[in-house]
Amino acid sequence: GQAMAQLSAWVAVGVIPPGEKGPFGVLVEGVTGTVAYPVASVISGRTMNDPGTRYLELVVSEVTVEFAEEQVVITGQVENVGAAAAADITLITTLYDAQGHVSGYHQFNLPDPLPPGAQQPFTFTITPPGNTATTYTILAQGHRN
Repeated sequence: GQAMAQLSAWVAVGVIPPGEKGPFGVLVEGVTGTVAYPVASVISGRTMNDPGTRYLELVVSEVTVEFAEEQVVITGQVENVGAAAAADITLITTLYDAQGHVSGYHQFNLPDPLPPGAQQPFTFTITPPGNTATTYTILAQGHRN
């Protein structure tokens, strides 16, 4: 086939833990009436030996998910299980359809820092642009405060 576009994208998470996945998105404009099959290639990646200010000692729990026809409502708790205070906490949720393909992703920023041992509830609604979502993953990441 013929290439319709070549684009670069960054993964939505700062650090992809071992065994996890990182969502990304690109928008290809000007494609009309043509069947296209996307191909993604990883160009580079680095092993993280020193997290710097990144803070990964966050655990998501007590998650409930309501899958509706066009929306997904997610509630739960995020807990700081580390020894430092966490700030700029982002929850990255990836939604998958019945075939295991990404149907959407969402970044939700917690409004407040989280001291060691503390929990904070969250609720957000996602309208995935792809097929109906049937499963999900949530990664929590932040920075040392």
